[in-house]
Amino acid sequence: MKCKYLLIPCLLASCFAYADQIQLKNGNSLTGKITKLDSGKVTIQTDFADEIAIKWDKIAKITSDTPIYLPGPNQKTLTVNSIERSDDHVIVSGANTPQTSLAAADVTLFRSEDEQKAYEKTLHPGILEEWSGGLTFGLALARGNSETTNIASGLALARTTLNDKITLYLTSVYATDALLNTTTSDAINAGARYDHNLTNRLFAYGSADFSYDQLQGLNLGTIIGGGLGVHVINRPDTSLDVLGGISWTRQAYIGNVIKSFPSAQIGETFSKHLFANTDFKQRGFFYPDLTNSSQYNAALDAGLSTKVYKRLSWQLTFSDRYTSYPLPGKKSNDLLFSTGVGLSVGNAAK
Repeated sequence: MKCKYLLIPCLLASCFAYADQIQLKNGNSLTGKITKLDSGKVTIQTDFADEIAIKWDKIAKITSDTPIYLPGPNQKTLTVNSIERSDDHVIVSGANTPQTSLAAADVTLFRSEDEQKAYEKTLHPGILEEWSGGLTFGLALARGNSETTNIASGLALARTTLNDKITLYLTSVYATDALLNTTTSDAINAGARYDHNLTNRLFAYGSADFSYDQLQGLNLGTIIGGGLGVHVINRPDTSLDVLGGISWTRQAYIGNVIKSFPSAQIGETFSKHLFANTDFKQRGFFYPDLTNSSQYNAALDAGLSTKVYKRLSWQLTFSDRYTSYPLPGKKSNDLLFSTGVGLSVGNAAK
């Protein structure tokens, strides 16, 4: 019987020997699986309290039975199993890394093996990877005393990596009245933008926006531009970018009426995860004519998406295009509003 009781602490000791451990400066310690150091906090997954975040400057020593990847001098990544911290220095060592002393101020990030693999994958994703967003389709029919057909569709896709971002969008509305033999709406707004991060906050961008509006007499509106932007807010649940640059505007109307001019480009994009299953996204841009201060274009797009079940969602889409120089007899402003079932793709479907 005594042998059995002696085995229990031995088994427990062997279990802890193969677990990661954090020793705090106040003498306490935690055992679990270390995930990463980021934003001044070290996270460790435990069996008794799930994931815990500990302030980096409160830690005295970290030991791990699996590699920890730490950015070292000269952009070299160090693979370590022990990290010991004082107020001014951090001493690291590992199976393939001799004991190395680093300035504490320079150690702001490290990752577990799983986190490092995920990070390396994001550095060079394939062009078909990392896309998220969705497609929307809505249909309304009336038969009997009226003969109307309304079709609305939309697309919103984004591919975000650590270094850049590609955004695609499209909104279209088509409506007819068979009794009056008329088309009551036929418009398409579409565009794409590419962002490349220059620093954590500053990025360069290029964009292309296109529009078609039969009732406004617009065969093809094109705005090609680029400039610089700032990530004012860049959190997982909220983002706000402010952009400014130069663009070229070309509006081709019916009757071979064409207007082309250089324009400034001032805008912002905003997204917010409102609650469990609902997201809001919005973009607004202003394009003043640089050769004629009385001429300008403006664009506003917004969307609300509520996940219903797995990949299915309910979408509300709003799009507004304004021009200060419409054709005679045409209105300056056209609004598109649609609602319908959405299909989520990529990360948005998780």
